[in-house]
Amino acid sequence: LESFQQALATDPTNLRAQVSIANLHLEGGDYDQATQGYEAALRIDDDDIAALSGLCTSLMALGEAAVEMGKFKDGAGFYQRILTINPDHPEAHLRLAVMYSRQADDALAAGDAELALQYYPRALEHSPEDIQLKERYTQAKQLHTRRLIDELLKQSQQAQEQLDWDSAIGAIQRAVQLAPDDTALLNRLETVKE
Repeated sequence: LESFQQALATDPTNLRAQVSIANLHLEGGDYDQATQGYEAALRIDDDDIAALSGLCTSLMALGEAAVEMGKFKDGAGFYQRILTINPDHPEAHLRLAVMYSRQADDALAAGDAELALQYYPRALEHSPEDIQLKERYTQAKQLHTRRLIDELLKQSQQAQEQLDWDSAIGAIQRAVQLAPDDTALLNRLETVKE
């Protein structure tokens, strides 16, 4: 390390020395320092393959560490930085898909289908061919729709008990908008209208 630092002190534009210092930090598990080193190398030559590759590796490690600590937003930021360097980086796409999918699944398990519906499309952006992910997204949408319909039917029932027929009909009509082919809803609407 010292010899590379001396070389860099002698010539601040010594790309090889700067990349070597960053590589040593990377090998030592000091990903913040490695990232800074690779960024310094890229200020010398923004097309250097070794610096770009090393930067992606250090950012990947920082992203993994952030996600393991539950800092999903930070993790996503590191993975997104990789994608600005290499938009087709398969590992960054995979990590983002897994992270967003996990957040969606956790939200769904906690009963928050609405939050899950925010995360599933993000996961699918990075893994559009994942059939299981698509199925879970479809199930979340169906669950969310069912819950909305149930809430509207509850509102309709309460309005009927208060003899507020306009509100009762309006609630069922909103439910029918969510599921226009649901014959039970259509029948219920006709029954309340009578």
